Amino acid sequence: MQFYKAVWLILFVVLATALAACGGDGEEIALLQSVTAEEEDFGSFTLHYPEGWINEVDNDNIYVATSQTALDRALSSSAEETLSSDEAGAWAWVIAAEEYADQGIEGDSPTEVIQAFVAGFVEGGNEANLGDPDEFSAGGRSATLVSGTIANDAGVFFGAIIVAIAIDGGTGFIFVITPPDEVDDREALARALASEFEFTPAAQ
Repeated sequence: MQFYKAVWLILFVVLATALAACGGDGEEIALLQSVTAEEEDFGSFTLHYPEGWINEVDNDNIYVATSQTALDRALSSSAEETLSSDEAGAWAWVIAAEEYADQGIEGDSPTEVIQAFVAGFVEGGNEANLGDPDEFSAGGRSATLVSGTIANDAGVFFGAIIVAIAIDGGTGFIFVITPPDEVDDREALARALASEFEFTPAAQ
């Protein structure tokens, strides 16, 4: 899998987080639906997401959104307006550790992997204003989150929350896109998605 493939798709995956799914501190986030995809020769992974959202699986990528119209916007890399207050988006994928070297990743911790991802994104000519890595436990696994804003090809800024999760033999990624002024409000959602992310290694 190409580490940076279709990166701009997820910058425009949009969905409305229901009030029960994106509340503030201490509010439970219910992820009542799930969808599974497979990375060939590596394993399958499952993303749990809020009730009422739609999903799309594109080979080894999972996208979720509140409507097909919102999901269709994910196909554009040059949106001229940022997301409104009722929109957000998520993309999930995995990468095997044996692919790290080919992608310029020199370490194997979630923090090292996510730093390499962000560096590659910026080196590709995209503007990103992301904070320091925040390490946490996602369902008992090591995980790292970075958040802030990123700009698309048209120079329009979006909120971004990127999570790297340690899985057997590699890393799972969840990339959440929000309105630029709602990043803090959606971090709880990103952490919940990461905590319930599942990975099953391929049979050897």
